[in-house]
Amino acid sequence: MNLADYTPETICRAIGLPSFDSDAALADARLALRLLLRPSFDPEVCITILAGDETCTASVVAAKSMVWLLDRPGVVKSDREVFTLPEESVRVLVAGFEQCLAAPPRSGIQIDGMSFDTLLRRSGTAERISGHVAFAAHASFVAGVIEMVWKGLLNIECKNALARAASYTGLEIAPIQVPVPPPATGILVLGSPEDRRQLLSALGKPRDK
Repeated sequence: MNLADYTPETICRAIGLPSFDSDAALADARLALRLLLRPSFDPEVCITILAGDETCTASVVAAKSMVWLLDRPGVVKSDREVFTLPEESVRVLVAGFEQCLAAPPRSGIQIDGMSFDTLLRRSGTAERISGHVAFAAHASFVAGVIEMVWKGLLNIECKNALARAASYTGLEIAPIQVPVPPPATGILVLGSPEDRRQLLSALGKPRDK
């Protein structure tokens, strides 16, 4: 994909989100924090925290393949999960965003690693950071969000996607082995339809001890 097309909007639409910052769910929430991760060698991941009047939720959408490798803007398959997050967790994440925002500006070109875009909406205003985990303040913020959200996830694919992203910040999270289903077996019955019926009937009955 051309670098000019590789934008937060393109990535979010590719993984099934309506927009990066114009999503109605963000506007409707009392407070919303969104973090889009772009690892150099792994699929993209988007984390969204929504705080309403009564509940707080966290959602993770993890691309199964890299949007960056598409020839042109398109759609990729993704894993996703939504779960409830304690109000205190939201306050911690917002504090981390504010520290990241207040960090002194850094200059330089980063070729590999993990870049990100993050957005905080509250009280009718929106603040945005585009950064890279090569900078300590940025890495600390991103690692904090990943670690907190990872703990609440149940979906193994989403947890492993965050674990891979965490490694770019220096945070090591062990991947979880995905259970492999046992191979399916079949039975070929030779003979008449009556032979088949009798065999299937016998297989469905418990054996005598």
